[in-house]
Amino acid sequence: MSAKRVYLPSILINSVEYQCKARSVSLEPGDWINFCEQDWTFAAEIEIGYGSGEAWTLLEALENTLTTVVLKPEDSTVTATNPSASFSIRVPAVPFMTSVARGERMIIPLEVITEAAPVFAEA
Repeated sequence: MSAKRVYLPSILINSVEYQCKARSVSLEPGDWINFCEQDWTFAAEIEIGYGSGEAWTLLEALENTLTTVVLKPEDSTVTATNPSASFSIRVPAVPFMTSVARGERMIIPLEVITEAAPVFAEA
């Protein structure tokens, strides 16, 4: 079996889908905190938009709140071949404007250590 290609992942932050606002997403294990717990890092590059339903407005409203994130490789039902990872993050302050050249889209580099290890589901 070959490695899974990811085309349309589901990226839910506070029950809002960021699939069409994100350029990249990752959830990776990090350093061990102690003999039993390991840090996990959630990272995403999200295109900034303003106004109702746009990324900056939605994320800025969540600043410093504990929020649930759910990731899936595909935007479809959870199965053994499309598992989900659920975890909580404390949303950091998001930049209002990033360095861009004329005509370019602005990106929020969101990188946060999860509050606990993710919970993985296959059904």
